[in-house]
Amino acid sequence: MSIDSPASATGSLAEDAASRYLTQNGYRVVARNWRKPWGELDIVAKKDGRHHFIEVKAQSREVAGFAAHIRAGRLKLAKVRRTARSWLASFGGGAEPEWQIDVIEVTIDRIGRQAHVTHFLNVETESSS
Repeated sequence: MSIDSPASATGSLAEDAASRYLTQNGYRVVARNWRKPWGELDIVAKKDGRHHFIEVKAQSREVAGFAAHIRAGRLKLAKVRRTARSWLASFGGGAEPEWQIDVIEVTIDRIGRQAHVTHFLNVETESSS
């Protein structure tokens, strides 16, 4: 995936690349950077009636043992889960919608102006109960 703006911040580039990846793979991005005092949702997308709350992790190079998706640990995912429940309460559109938490890792190569996207599906699944 090509990077359009090398001057942009790494996090913003990663979220842009993740959004393009999702759109190209049949997801509909419905929100980005949705914030509450206790957390933020990088991307909210929908596919096949299921909400996907996506934590985007960026890195500028691959480092063994320190992959970007590993940085989405238990505490971070707990914040995403809590914020996802708030989003669903406001915009979920019905009782007990199907949802899951995904992580998208984006490795950015500024020299080659490329972004490599890896999608980790369903790192946590819960109903809205």
